[in-house]
Amino acid sequence: MTGAGSGRGSVRGWIADGATLAARIALSATFLYACWFKIADPYEFAINIATYQILPDSLVNVLALTLPWLELGAGLLVLAGALSRESALAIAGMLIMFLAAILIAMSKDLSISCGCFASEAAQADIGWPKVIEDAAMLAGAAWIVALGGGRMSVDALVARRRSRRQADGIEQAR
Repeated sequence: MTGAGSGRGSVRGWIADGATLAARIALSATFLYACWFKIADPYEFAINIATYQILPDSLVNVLALTLPWLELGAGLLVLAGALSRESALAIAGMLIMFLAAILIAMSKDLSISCGCFASEAAQADIGWPKVIEDAAMLAGAAWIVALGGGRMSVDALVARRRSRRQADGIEQAR
């Protein structure tokens, strides 16, 4: 049994797997798209981070250089459904950090763009719509953390192979 929709062939299982796959695709697409511009232009991303006025300057560059690579790794793993729970937990942690930063900036009445996508055309101002968007993505990440990657994941493939090997081992022992 591997997470969402473990009941083989059940309609409810396939619906849960479809929802899990949709969450995986949405999260990975968002994080992979977001990291692309940040990796390409870490200087611009550092400026975006600094505008939140939360971190000391000494940490801004460190975050600007490391966060996009974490987004890339977690996005690829969630897309593949490999280490699904762990990678979704990493994404959930980043989303909680993003939500906290947005709420802190809103409490300071800062009028800034979110810095989510370091492309000028893709920038959105911080505000309640961005909070709701990040909260929805957090719900998707929590779904994957709770239920795993579903049947259509590397995790499920590995579990099926492990189960077959164990069954073969039992048959050979008889």
